Amino acid sequence: MEAALDRSDDLNREKELLDMETVDWSTGINEGKELLGPHQRLWDGVKDYLDKKRVWYSEPLLKNNSEEADKDAEGCKGAAARSERELPEEAEKPKAVAALIKKEAQSFIRDHLPVLTLLANPGLRERHWDEMASTVGKPLPHNDRSTLQDMLRLELDKSVNDIEETCVNASKEYSLEKAMDRMQEEWAPLQIELKAHKDTGTYILTGSSADEVQALLDDHIVKA
Repeated sequence: MEAALDRSDDLNREKELLDMETVDWSTGINEGKELLGPHQRLWDGVKDYLDKKRVWYSEPLLKNNSEEADKDAEGCKGAAARSERELPEEAEKPKAVAALIKKEAQSFIRDHLPVLTLLANPGLRERHWDEMASTVGKPLPHNDRSTLQDMLRLELDKSVNDIEETCVNASKEYSLEKAMDRMQEEWAPLQIELKAHKDTGTYILTGSSADEVQALLDDHIVKA
């Protein structure tokens, strides 16, 4: 439509150069644009939803971000609801598509996002999977390529409350591990000066390193 508007302007400019009467093409084009707009927005929304749905269900768990998935699903649901409202009453099939997208997005948020939130978790170790398997009473085969769809085949959407504590604990442990790694990195370049303490056979910090050590210790105690 935009290209047609541009072309109509070009044609009218050419007519003016030839002293010919111009034609009002823009009114008809804009009317067509107005009529097709809701349909265009619907199908753009459908494509966006299907692209995101593929990521949620078919990409490895650790390639998903549950907060982004939540935001995207809410966006898709809202866009579908707007399409359903703005489409004309006679557009029954497009309105049905919009209603279906809205329903599927809501179903994902309600039923499957909780599973993704718990399992798209870099802190999950083999011991956590073993603990969850023991809790739900069946094996939970998994690997680095496991997807949300794989987890749904294991019916973990029916065991969210059972596995939640293990997953939350895994997240806390992971946060502690990352904090300890950062602390270790901060200690690594520190040069420590020592001097013998009288004739005790022990050593004490001396010089500027004593202040640096104290400052780093204070900082890490606060962060811990």
